[in-house]
Amino acid sequence: MSRIIDQDRSVIPACDVPVETFVQILEGTKDVEGIGGYKVGFDLMLNLGLDDALADFTHDPKNAYYNHLSGCTDIPDVGEKFMSALEGRVKGAVLSPLTGPATFGKWLDAAKDHNIDVIVEPDLGNEDYLSTNGGYITPAAVENMIELAIQKGVTKFIVPKKVPTLLKGIVDATSLYAELLTRDDGYVRGLKEMNAIDVMPYGLEIVVETAKKILGEGSSKVLIYDHQKAATAHPDWADEFTQAVYGAGINTMIMFPMAGPAAEKTWINAANNNGINVIVGGLMTHPKYIGSEGGFLRDSAPMEMYRIAAEMGISDFVVPGNRPKDIVRISNALQKLGITPVFYAPGFVAQGGQISEGGKAAGEFFHAIVGRGIYKADDIKQAAVELTKNL
Repeated sequence: MSRIIDQDRSVIPACDVPVETFVQILEGTKDVEGIGGYKVGFDLMLNLGLDDALADFTHDPKNAYYNHLSGCTDIPDVGEKFMSALEGRVKGAVLSPLTGPATFGKWLDAAKDHNIDVIVEPDLGNEDYLSTNGGYITPAAVENMIELAIQKGVTKFIVPKKVPTLLKGIVDATSLYAELLTRDDGYVRGLKEMNAIDVMPYGLEIVVETAKKILGEGSSKVLIYDHQKAATAHPDWADEFTQAVYGAGINTMIMFPMAGPAAEKTWINAANNNGINVIVGGLMTHPKYIGSEGGFLRDSAPMEMYRIAAEMGISDFVVPGNRPKDIVRISNALQKLGITPVFYAPGFVAQGGQISEGGKAAGEFFHAIVGRGIYKADDIKQAAVELTKNL
């Protein structure tokens, strides 16, 4: 399999920024040799694409609920950007808070600050979602999601058609006012719901056109789409989702397949079938992500995500740059499977990680993902140059 990025080591600017800043990053770094590509996410996709998608929406946008497939599956800090992008455009958002209570709490606070009504979908409904069926989310975690949501004022929840008694019991015991909505065959009756697949073609096409205009058609610098996070939705969406990414002109995307082992295989297969290179993440940079830290995923889940991906031929992985000991542990496990891993790591500068330490732990192939350390710099080009010296 050909490599996603030609260089053994590089810095990848994380472009979770307005389009004006994205242009500044591209112009400032296009000639920096150590820049291997650009990570683009929902900040650009939503802000550039949501208005056009809403113009095609068959219902009044003022009553629309946006489902990111799935929202609230990234780090705590980006909830503010997510809700800001939705404010004044839609009524609310559907959230599935798989990445733990630290993220969930911050995203709910941001929703309140930006007048976004929240509906929580704690169980995606696929067969291997819950740990009792081999999945990564424990029943206790689902209970915690519901209790935290109700504490924060959430009154509406989406449950699968085959509603687990667990969900009904928790909601009934916790709140007299909660409303249960049922998802049947992907849809919720009566809910004016639009999802990321409706928006991505509009937003990502502008991202690609902007990058080509500045970098040039023949640039070797790669655009990597980070949905923040993909493969956290029901596997029935995988084919249509990956088609939308490829159709917009992007052929590499990041997945954090928290929806379950079988779901992960479906998402990776869909990406492969639709011409998408896959980079798989498992462990994240923020606290309270896995169960022993107070999170919602069972502790063994991240390593299972990496293992399944490796067994399917994936050799590119996201690891937390601010946790070098974990990078070594993940690297050793992957090498035992016969994989020479290529690591992509966020968590530097603003999140406390050191590129030199992350690179040492990662081994031969390493790409440091840096956001604020580049886009908040007074001189973007000089900041990029200095960061590449630490590789």
